[in-house]
Amino acid sequence: MPQSFDEIRLLMDTAEGKAPATLKIVNGNIVDVVTGSVYQEDIIIANKYIVAIGNGNNYPAIKEVNARGQYIVPGLIDPHFNIETGLLLPHQLYKRLLLHGTTTIFLDVSSVVTVLGYNGVKLMKALSENIPLRTYFYAPIELPRFKAREESDATFDKAALERLLEYDKALHVTHQEVSDILAREPRIIEKLRLSHTLKKKVFGSPLEIPFEELFAYSLSGIDIITCPDENVAIKMLKAGFHLILENMWNENKVGKILRSIKYHIKDFRNFSLAMGMKRIIDIFKEEGLDATVRAAIGSGLDPVVALQMATINSAKFFGIDNLVGSINVGKYADILIVDSVRTFNVRDVIFNGQVVVERGILTLENRKSDEKTIPLWATNTINIKRSISDDELILQVDKRYTKGLITTMSLSGSSIYNRKENVEVKIKDGKIAPTSKQDVIFIAVVDRYSDAREIGKGFISGIGLKHGAFASTLLYPQYDIVVVGDRIRDMKKALNEV
Repeated sequence: MPQSFDEIRLLMDTAEGKAPATLKIVNGNIVDVVTGSVYQEDIIIANKYIVAIGNGNNYPAIKEVNARGQYIVPGLIDPHFNIETGLLLPHQLYKRLLLHGTTTIFLDVSSVVTVLGYNGVKLMKALSENIPLRTYFYAPIELPRFKAREESDATFDKAALERLLEYDKALHVTHQEVSDILAREPRIIEKLRLSHTLKKKVFGSPLEIPFEELFAYSLSGIDIITCPDENVAIKMLKAGFHLILENMWNENKVGKILRSIKYHIKDFRNFSLAMGMKRIIDIFKEEGLDATVRAAIGSGLDPVVALQMATINSAKFFGIDNLVGSINVGKYADILIVDSVRTFNVRDVIFNGQVVVERGILTLENRKSDEKTIPLWATNTINIKRSISDDELILQVDKRYTKGLITTMSLSGSSIYNRKENVEVKIKDGKIAPTSKQDVIFIAVVDRYSDAREIGKGFISGIGLKHGAFASTLLYPQYDIVVVGDRIRDMKKALNEV
């Protein structure tokens, strides 16, 4: 809420019709996610705030938006988004998110911290300043094990975490090493206790949790996790978790989970909807949090309940429901106008009381505040100075062999897993030489932090690559360089490009 006397007086005057509103939304059907009702009234906005709800004829306004036949809903809140999957920084990402109705987001910047340290959090915060998107963050409570060996203990100890959390009141934490928690590692438990003392939420990983150890995992201090499938949803709720439902890599997991559990649950307040892991191409293909809402509605869930899972549920969980999450007097005017609560196509978006999307078109192009400068220390992050030889990228065996069977990693859809295949490959001069005709190519993971001191190598199938190579640092959780190709020469070129 506003702090100064003059601003409060202006809002009160506007609420009584004594001062003109900056924006008035009329003739729409308001979806009240607090009561679960839908009613027709007008919304009066002064600067950033909703100041009145009623008959718009009683309120003069500088600008009026006619929502006749449309539905007025709160701006969507995304409770968890891994920033690296979209390949866009906050000041670039917001434009796509607004078009899909997201006005508040919790960005997981663990990947940034892994590469840049805790200074990466401050960089992401700087890149989020003055953008039309309410931005909160998750940071890891410590680095992955492999990286911690390269850092001094003091860099990521409890005191460093405390300084970071006190520095940023809008910061929450995440911890992905399930084994550390289940082993009762004192260092981790102390950091989790600290996070709760400072009233921070802790996001955990459900992917490695043995079913019978969910309760112990919850008692360690993990608050919120992604629900992986319908088989564990009920037990996760019993364990006290707040559950995120998201579509991973465009798989409609949300619909599948909700269709399975909706008859067993009467109250969905401990569920939130998220956009999920999205590639940049997905974000530009008109897929955002609004698509997750449509998936929930498509499962047969009441549209108002689905909308609550994308708004007020997350706001209450994170303790920001006094600011956002519903259409009530005193809240920030983050509002969407959609065609219907069932089809949920976003027409207009209001953020902080300003129309930022009008009839599906962004109205905020060429903003000077979007011209952000990335410091050099954040761009030169690959510490490989030496030349990598061919032999370091290829597995070698006894020169007496001319052929053999190999074990490959296999790509199936969006998943990679190990399996043994009866793939017979040629061996020449002790070097294994699969061919793309066999759908088996080389893969290597190169340590980016300590001059390629460690290089893992093997084979992968299912990529579909016939010729050439490609490399990327988008490799969870350590973000080293992964390179695949059918020829070592091409793989080295790709490595050099990265």
